[in-house]
Amino acid sequence: MIGPEKRKDLVRTIHFPIWPEVLSASPLAGRVKHSFEITIRWYLGFCRRGRAEVHVQSARDFIAWATEQKRPQPWQLEEWKDA
Repeated sequence: MIGPEKRKDLVRTIHFPIWPEVLSASPLAGRVKHSFEITIRWYLGFCRRGRAEVHVQSARDFIAWATEQKRPQPWQLEEWKDA
C-alpha cells in the first residue's frame, strides 16, 4: 500500500516547458538526446490523446502501455524509462 505522501508525489503535475532546450544543452551523447527527445514527445502525445496530466503515474502508465503494445527489447525499455 502506498502512503499519502508517496501518493501525492505520483499525481503532482509536472510543468517543464523548456525541456527541449535543457535536453539540447545536456552533456548526453547526440544519439541519446535524439532518442530521449523521441520518447518524451511520444509520452507527451500519449498524455494528450488520453487527456492525462504529465506526472509520475502517467509516465508509469505510458511505460506499461508501450511495453504491452511494442514489446521492446530490454535495452529499449530501459532507454524509454531513462528518457
